[in-house]
Amino acid sequence: MGVLGIYIKKNDKVQFSQPIYAEEHSELANWLTKGSKFIENHIQKTSPPENLINALRLSKNEEKALRPNNFQESADDTLDYYKSIEEKPPVTFCAIGSGINEQGDYGYLDKYSEYENWTDIYTLNEALVKISKVAERNIKIEFSKPKTDDYFKDDILRNLMNLYIIIGILKSLKETHNPDFVALINAPM
Repeated sequence: MGVLGIYIKKNDKVQFSQPIYAEEHSELANWLTKGSKFIENHIQKTSPPENLINALRLSKNEEKALRPNNFQESADDTLDYYKSIEEKPPVTFCAIGSGINEQGDYGYLDKYSEYENWTDIYTLNEALVKISKVAERNIKIEFSKPKTDDYFKDDILRNLMNLYIIIGILKSLKETHNPDFVALINAPM
């Protein structure tokens, strides 16, 4: 479990002391991290029309944009683990940090700068919309089954609602701040 959020950067400066967060999620970060696999599994299970298949597939940039940055303790734990086994983290590892800065204020810290995953807002938005389309199709399929577990139904709906929240946050940030770059954050609860 965790909470997804967004950091924005304009003129090479992170704009907020903390990410703007959506709600708690269970599987949403997994859907995003494994975006292409999530979509391909849906395609294999449902055989949608060819024009829809092509519209759902992620570009390499969209796939990278969906990789949430680990945040603070989670990032520290991962880096400590790889340090202990004397290996580098996988290329898919992304992290952004915050804490008390040199001025004594809480805010963004560049301690993970080599692992940060920033993208433009359009790429992230397009990728999130594709994931939401697949989730919507999955919901229609699952809800049409007579024996789908209610907990599973609630979970998939909650994750879709959080996805809509993140898309809404991006839209608002585009209108109010017009960021140069955005970063998706997965913070532990």
